[in-house]
Amino acid sequence: MTASFHDFEQLEYTISDGIATLRLDRPAALNSFTTQLYREVKNGVRLAAADPEIDIIVITGTGRAFATGGDLSETLARMEDPNPLALHAYDDNMPFETIKHCGKTTIAAVNGICVAGGSASPRCATCSWLYAARVSAFPKHASAWRAPCCRACCCQKSAWPNSNTCSTAAP
Repeated sequence: MTASFHDFEQLEYTISDGIATLRLDRPAALNSFTTQLYREVKNGVRLAAADPEIDIIVITGTGRAFATGGDLSETLARMEDPNPLALHAYDDNMPFETIKHCGKTTIAAVNGICVAGGSASPRCATCSWLYAARVSAFPKHASAWRAPCCRACCCQKSAWPNSNTCSTAAP
């Protein structure tokens, strides 16, 4: 059975065969994170975690990027906001702990550009597993964090020295 939820504006949330797929859906902005997208990912993980029919949560991106960090235009606007709490909107909506403690197997299916150490790379590391398409691009520091290997692929040790990160095609 396939179900689709349209309560999200920047995230596509679908369920099929016990798998919830959360697809970041801001391809024109290379899936850069707004406060709203952070909140939608957090709530999407919560929805999936609450559903006993779901065993696996996959997080991936739409277009040529998995994610490229925070949306700088929103960040700049928040920095100029006279409200001293404006910048805290990002922190208040971060989904990392929700992903980490959701009680389901989580997969970061990296399907393109994955940059900005403050958001995209830790998001991958927070997931139970990381699968990266061969076209994926990571920052040089990415080998400093780890996600378990699926053991079902040919890991690119030259691209990921001392890591257990896979290089198989993402969905």
